[in-house]
Amino acid sequence: MGMLPGAINISLPALLRSLDQLDRQNPVVVYCAGGYRSAIASSLLRSKGFTDVSDLIGGYGAWADSTLPLIVPAIEPSDVEETDFLLDVREQDEWDAGHSPTAIHIPMSELPDRYEELPTDKRIVVICRSGNRSAKVTAWLEAKRFNAINLTGGMKKWNSQSLPMRALSGSPQVI
Repeated sequence: MGMLPGAINISLPALLRSLDQLDRQNPVVVYCAGGYRSAIASSLLRSKGFTDVSDLIGGYGAWADSTLPLIVPAIEPSDVEETDFLLDVREQDEWDAGHSPTAIHIPMSELPDRYEELPTDKRIVVICRSGNRSAKVTAWLEAKRFNAINLTGGMKKWNSQSLPMRALSGSPQVI
């Protein structure tokens, strides 16, 4: 197994002792060989206060064997069209706190089992908190021949532009 460019190698058993090596303000992407340990690592990091954590779908093996593009198409929140299909790939607590009223929620971790629910005749605008996880999902969907585009800046930018948001209860916010 290799390493992704710019990655920090921290084993799962050492993760909790190594939190000081990670910046809580920046997105964190975790991966392992096949995706199982990275799912555990993602949960651990979220439980320790990391708010923008995702894991690489299918692990390193899927990335190394893929034809995923290095650059994905992106769109500004203000350029989203009414005919676009908005796909929010954040975790349930993030969705509950605030989301676009027209978005459909399929968490990133569930997408490999649920991508057949996506339309093949519309542009899919992929949304996360900051644009990091959604960029990876956009690349993955493009490799599956979907017309996908990443929402630049994610829900943080969406919210900063005062675009419509809903929450499960209370005032919408981005977490």
